[in-house]
Amino acid sequence: MLSMDEQNYLYGLREFGGKSLNEIARETGRHFNTVKKYADREDWNAEYKPRKKRISGLDPLKPVIDGWIMEDLKRRRKHRRTGTKIYNDLLNSNEHGKLLPVGKHTVINYVSRRKKE
Repeated sequence: MLSMDEQNYLYGLREFGGKSLNEIARETGRHFNTVKKYADREDWNAEYKPRKKRISGLDPLKPVIDGWIMEDLKRRRKHRRTGTKIYNDLLNSNEHGKLLPVGKHTVINYVSRRKKE
């Protein structure tokens, strides 16, 4: 990608200098397609493509994890589950172990956020 100064220079040579695309390409040492792209551009606003929303693999397990966190609030501080312990419990449970499409750090980060809330 060219800097804005270079883009404006190519556009200026075409519009105000009256040069052809081949002349500009030879003079600047840029490829013909690059010169054409910037010399013929009419809309100078940046193209914006919004990100697609992705569904988290953790969504089906969030109610279970939230329930465990709520249970842990009734326990003494030293006996509460950590994020790693919750991840291991999910792996070892019969019903949730097969549904675990996420990694350890995803579970740990979610547990950390929920505990702060």
